[in-house]
Amino acid sequence: MDIGSGTGYPSATLSNFSPHGFTIDGIECASMEGFLQSLKFQDPQMQKHVCTLVGKKAKFKGKKKKWWKTQTLYWQGQPIPRNSEEYQDLLDLSNKHNTNQEMNRIIYDFEDNTKTTENYFEQKGDH
Repeated sequence: MDIGSGTGYPSATLSNFSPHGFTIDGIECASMEGFLQSLKFQDPQMQKHVCTLVGKKAKFKGKKKKWWKTQTLYWQGQPIPRNSEEYQDLLDLSNKHNTNQEMNRIIYDFEDNTKTTENYFEQKGDH
């Protein structure tokens, strides 16, 4: 499945740009893109604001930040090296909290359809 904001249903629903809210460390995030862009800001208040954004608004809010020069991101005012285990743990935590019934249904349906297609080809001997 090609996941992207302009790909239509159901794949666009799984995009970082989709408005699927979640809470992480007491911070309300309106979308995964808002959360990811907020990591570019050192100021916790600005992070909270960016977390409220969805889609292109979130993307463009963080676009001019040159975090890659130092490979440092931030969460709640604390620096986090981009290639660190701490950063990966934060992403894992955000994914754990970013659960949504509609997203889960789409993933389940996609996996179920994939299995059905695989079974069809196995039965026909066309795989």
